[in-house]
Amino acid sequence: METKKEIDGLEKLKGIYDIEKNGNVIEFKVDDTEKGKVIAHISQFDIANLVCAPPSLEELFMTHYA
Repeated sequence: METKKEIDGLEKLKGIYDIEKNGNVIEFKVDDTEKGKVIAHISQFDIANLVCAPPSLEELFMTHYA
């Protein structure tokens, strides 16, 4: 995701993990059950670009068996 304003408070939201920031570009993973709350939070930072992708089979496996 890329925003026009710097994002803050994302780390405090429930269900977000693997956050990687590079200026106003940020990558993270979010639990399915928390997507609505996350979208509500990030919308206030003027989203310039947003790409959503489901987890790969390997990511799902590692989440359950790591």
